[in-house]
Amino acid sequence: MGTAKDICQTAVTGAGCTGSPVNGFDLSALSPTYLVAIPVDPSETGSLVSGYRIYRNGSFYQVCNKYEGTGCGG
Repeated sequence: MGTAKDICQTAVTGAGCTGSPVNGFDLSALSPTYLVAIPVDPSETGSLVSGYRIYRNGSFYQVCNKYEGTGCGG
């Protein structure tokens, strides 16, 4: 299982997402073609990250909520 990275909010792209201090995962290319916007957990209002994380588990990528406890990509 890979280490989970925070998914950035739609407006946080490129180095603003993948660089310091966020070191997140940029999914902004999905918007607006596949998603209107990256979903944001209500507890992350005013944050750069969405409240969701992504990690690789074998040959699959999984998305989870970082507040759900253990099992969110270590």
